[in-house]
Amino acid sequence: MEKFYEDILNQITTTPGLSKAGLLEALVGEAIPAQTGGEGNWGNLYIRPMEFPEAGYVVEGHAHKFDHVTFINQGSLIYCSCDPVAPVKCPYCEKDPACLACKGRGQVMPAPSYSQEVTYDEGNFLLIKAGRCHKFVSLGKARAYCVYSHRDPETGNVANNRNGWMPAYS
Repeated sequence: MEKFYEDILNQITTTPGLSKAGLLEALVGEAIPAQTGGEGNWGNLYIRPMEFPEAGYVVEGHAHKFDHVTFINQGSLIYCSCDPVAPVKCPYCEKDPACLACKGRGQVMPAPSYSQEVTYDEGNFLLIKAGRCHKFVSLGKARAYCVYSHRDPETGNVANNRNGWMPAYS
């Protein structure tokens, strides 16, 4: 099945405006979330593994408060990133507390528009900058690890020991 997706992707990459990640997600239907979990401390680092059992598995778009590194241990992943998005005026209300779209805040977050797409293979390290919205889409069976530094909750500086402050890793 992996070869099937790879062949189709290679044939269609010349189509203007069509991204490999978008095409792959369309081919497999609804985005299938990659398996995360089993994260933990390794000395002064916090490591979160991501398992992609086959082509089309996705870690949905998100951003982090601090820079971190992702190491691709097995397979190939498409890394998609976009510029940070800012809230926009809610098109459905004028600060109506009953508005379900914005919950009365008057603003909504637009969906990210992925402007960069790069394929990374096994053995690659990626530095993902703070605030950069990004997602991963697998081209086949893959495994990657996100590596974070422990942080001091008061200053945000790198800390040697884990102190339980989860924003350092999310």
